[in-house]
Amino acid sequence: SYPVSRYSHWTKPVNIHSWNLFEEDPVYGVELLSDNVLGSIAWRNGFRYNNNDESYGPFSDLTIGVWYPEILLSYSGWRRKGVDDQGAQQRWFTQQVNAGLRLPFQRLAGPYQQTASVFSGYGWLWVTGDREGDFGFLSHSLVFANRRIRARRHPMTRFGQAVRINYAHGAEDASVNQFNLRTDWAFPSPLPNHVLWLQFDYKRDRGETFADFFSYARGYNRITSDWIYRAGVNYQFPVIYPDFGFAGIAYFKRLRANLFFDYSRSSLENVLSVYRSTGIELMFDLELFNVEPVTLAWRWSYLHDVDPAEPTRSYRFGFFTPFERL
Repeated sequence: SYPVSRYSHWTKPVNIHSWNLFEEDPVYGVELLSDNVLGSIAWRNGFRYNNNDESYGPFSDLTIGVWYPEILLSYSGWRRKGVDDQGAQQRWFTQQVNAGLRLPFQRLAGPYQQTASVFSGYGWLWVTGDREGDFGFLSHSLVFANRRIRARRHPMTRFGQAVRINYAHGAEDASVNQFNLRTDWAFPSPLPNHVLWLQFDYKRDRGETFADFFSYARGYNRITSDWIYRAGVNYQFPVIYPDFGFAGIAYFKRLRANLFFDYSRSSLENVLSVYRSTGIELMFDLELFNVEPVTLAWRWSYLHDVDPAEPTRSYRFGFFTPFERL
């Protein structure tokens, strides 16, 4: 017989067990993952790149779930570039630390999985290089998702809703703020394994102090604006199931296609602009070493309106790794 005692949450709190490639459009990165034995202390460390403003840098996120609500601590650094009022090139390094509390919720209702979380925290941001300064801010977020559990052959959930709201503002100057809304709505098609996927995103940015995570109309570059929204219509379906592997290195699961149309409208100093695009995405789902799911994708976009960054081009080709928003 052995004595029975409580297992401490603080036993081996740092336990790096794997690494991961991730995509959270428009952010891509690589990270090391650490979880203690009870799964109550999670730590992520890595490097990421923001495709919107071409900034990059390290990050570290620590989640302490020993109590309720959870405690979130984070650090991030972004090397950024831009131009001043005279058009001269500038480079600077933005760093920020955050501390906050999060209330997570989870519920299973028949074939549906429902998750939600509420977060509020305080952060400090400072800038060095060609630009200098520091700034204290408050950030708040609300996330809700309802997803029908999907079968193996479904490319995404056939019925689901997701809403994400983020708001950040200066601790002393609330006129500097950023508001983000991201929504997704998935509906089943009459055809098996086909999905109609609707999106609506909105961003209002006053001061351009915070990082830009907005999903712009596909094919367009980052658009400077006071406010902008995007409505997207997607029709996604599987094309073929190769269903074969290669030497235990990669398992080729599915080739799927996504037809899309994006409509976006923005305002800059009360001047309205419209950006529309149509195209197709081909996505190859595979598993590396029969463990890690990876999707490689190719996109062709036709731009109905002029892109301010490249006014002479109306077509876009590109490779990307898709971010599953729903």
